[in-house]
Amino acid sequence: MADAASIPFEGGSVEFPASTIHRAFGVGVGDNGEQRLEGSKSISCGLLVLDETSMVDARMVALILERSELRHLALVGDPDQLPPIGAGAPFADFIAQGLVPVTRLAGNYRAETRGVHALTTTVKTLAQDISPPSLSGFAKLGGFAFRDVARDQRAKFVGDLWSDFIRRGVSPHEVAILYPKQAGEDGLRKLNASVRAALARTNPIEAGDLLLVTENNYRAQSPDAREITIMNGERCEVAAVGRDFIDLRFPASRVEDERLARVIHEGGAMPEGFAFGYAMSVHKAQGSQFQHVIVVTAAADRFVQRPSLYTAISRARQSLTIVGDEDEFWSAAIKDAPRRVTLLSMFGLNGD
Repeated sequence: MADAASIPFEGGSVEFPASTIHRAFGVGVGDNGEQRLEGSKSISCGLLVLDETSMVDARMVALILERSELRHLALVGDPDQLPPIGAGAPFADFIAQGLVPVTRLAGNYRAETRGVHALTTTVKTLAQDISPPSLSGFAKLGGFAFRDVARDQRAKFVGDLWSDFIRRGVSPHEVAILYPKQAGEDGLRKLNASVRAALARTNPIEAGDLLLVTENNYRAQSPDAREITIMNGERCEVAAVGRDFIDLRFPASRVEDERLARVIHEGGAMPEGFAFGYAMSVHKAQGSQFQHVIVVTAAADRFVQRPSLYTAISRARQSLTIVGDEDEFWSAAIKDAPRRVTLLSMFGLNGD
């Protein structure tokens, strides 16, 4: 977000303030882990841009509208991606009910190859009564590959695939393995374990391991005791493992220098608020992008539907590899999620 808010201008750049919604409006987390949605801050400005609005639930949208004094509000997002974890789908409803002016991007500004672009477009628009095309056809367009792998072999195959990317000099931060389920024969735990095995990592946590932040920490500590912020969804490398601590290295961005954080490490256990980050859920990946994405197929169900699959494959910029079963892929591609309705049209938001 901070990168996107740095706009080139006349040989330099203009830095606009950027923040997560939770931090901007002072939304915290209660003792039971639930969001405290009263908010402690307000925003007054000429233009407020909400990015990834498809991920924002109805209660959060209500809070934003209640606690903002704005001349203009711009909502940016993709209604075809996963709906919010919380109640409703207000962004999709704003569009479907014609409550706000809508501008649609004419091109794909993420995918750099024709194969990835064509497949994401097909998955988003494929009708249930149309026979799906062969995945091999998309491979001919470039940037896409399909690997037919039996379920009990997928974790090992993906581990070897990740290892091959690293041997070719690709940064681990530019490779993501995406899967919608935590457990199972090819769940996230098994996938992460297989990648570590392919990298010959035998200790519980080692220098060079890739970790995923699973909760915000606005008061994390650096090795020299400075206070830093680390955010849910960020990935970092283990820089060093001490007797009772782990040092983590967060990569530099266009507007932020590399950060080091030190967390407590007890008896080889994963630090609280972290998980291995080689493979991650589609929900965690939404809002991010990676040069190389590996998607493992799963049987269509209430977690594996068109929005889940579309979100996963649209994270890729340079290359996309599907590992698994082609029938599973297309079954998920034509399974629409149940429609959420927030009934916003009942409240006269269409200009009345």
